[in-house]
Parts: sequence; structure tokens; C-alpha cells
Amino acid sequence: MASELPHEVAILDGPYWRIDVHPSEYDAERLRHAELRSTIAQTKVSLRGWDFPHLTNRDNEVVRGTNFFGGWNDFANPEYWRFYQSGHLFFLQGVREYYEQSWRHNIEKSMQNRMRWLNPDWTTIHGYFSIVNFIYTITEVFEFAARLSQKLRISGNMDVSIALNGIDGYILTTEIDRGSLNGVYRWSGGRLGHEWSVPAQDLVAEPGAQALSAITWFFERFGWEQPNLIQMKRDQDDFLRRRT
Repeated sequence: MASELPHEVAILDGPYWRIDVHPSEYDAERLRHAELRSTIAQTKVSLRGWDFPHLTNRDNEVVRGTNFFGGWNDFANPEYWRFYQSGHLFFLQGVREYYEQSWRHNIEKSMQNRMRWLNPDWTTIHGYFSIVNFIYTITEVFEFAARLSQKLRISGNMDVSIALNGIDGYILTTEIDRGSLNGVYRWSGGRLGHEWSVPAQDLVAEPGAQALSAITWFFERFGWEQPNLIQMKRDQDDFLRRRT
């Protein structure tokens, strides 16, 4: 699927997220083709001025196949997605901290000032993840999974797969000094990902808690073995208060 991206979308040229959300029980025709767009319109997450997934109004940014409907864009950070009749969302998005150059520059400058005392080898640091943006992104994924499971009336499990690609040498950062980072938390490897299979009723009841569990999984792999769970929950709660 990734090889079929429109030529305008340069996602695979840089670091990117790959996200898959679908019911554990496969049903190729769970939805009619005519229901695909409206299902996304009713389940997309709009918490920060940009939908997950982004449902475009531009005909030239719509993709259709025999069993899917989707969209793409190549704005500040590129995105491509397909939603299948089986209820499977396949989603690719470029890492914003890479594509938004001014943000990346500000993060880098801030980190070099605040991490000087650690004397890191800067040649091994190839990019940055904002901890707050990381929390927001994964929270959006699980919020969408909860909404989709409700819309599809899933009684079993929902599978959520999240993977980061092309992130060798990326580190976790904060734009401001909150006193929660005491080391250089870096991933060494091209890909980092995992899949969670969650009972739909648990997902609907507490999508935020399921997201925090997944966020912690990632942070531990970066070497942050005792992340600040209180601050993470506070950031997430502030984000989820924007629900519409």
C-alpha cells in the first residue's frame, strides 16, 4: 500500500508514523462502500485544528479503490490514509518535528542549551520528538479507535498498531524545561512499533488510559524508564478537554 502513494506525497522520504486501526475480527464487507466517507466524518478526531484523519474537501486529494476511500495532503507535514470496508484505517503521516523546519530549529536550539551539562555526542542525535506532541498524537489514535468501535458496534477487540519509521538517533524533548528529563532518551534503530489488542468496551470507557499505556511503552524504549506519568496525564487531560 505504501508504494502506491501519490507522487506528490513525500512521506517515505523522511521519518514517518504508520498507524493501523481495525476490528480484530475481519469482515471484508463490514461497511458498504457508500458508507466509508460518512463513517470517517463521524469518527475523525478534531482536537487541535487538524483532523485525525484529515478529511479533505478537495477532489484532487481524494483516493478511491474497489474497497476503500481515502485522502492525502502534502502541506506542513504529509499525510496519506485509506479506510477500508472492513473497518480498517491505514494511515501514514510524516513526523511533524522533521517537516516543520522552524519548529525543528527551535527544539534543537532549546535542547542544545538545556542539555549542555550532559555533554552528549551531538553527531549521534539526528532528530527530535516533542513529548507533548507525542502524547497528543497517540491520544488521537486511541480516541479515534474508541469512536470507530462505537460506530461499528464492535463487541470484540479492536487492534491498534503504531510504528515509527526512519527515526534512528531521534530523542525525546520538551520545548520548555519542566525538570522531567534527566538524560538523553534516544532510539537507535530505524523502526519502533507495537500492536495493542483492546476489548472495545475498555477502549470506549477509557481511551485516554489505553493511550497512556501505549505512550509509556514507547518512552521506555527510548530509555526513559520512569516517565513523569502525572505530567503526562495532565497534558493529556488538557488535550481531551477540547473534545467536540
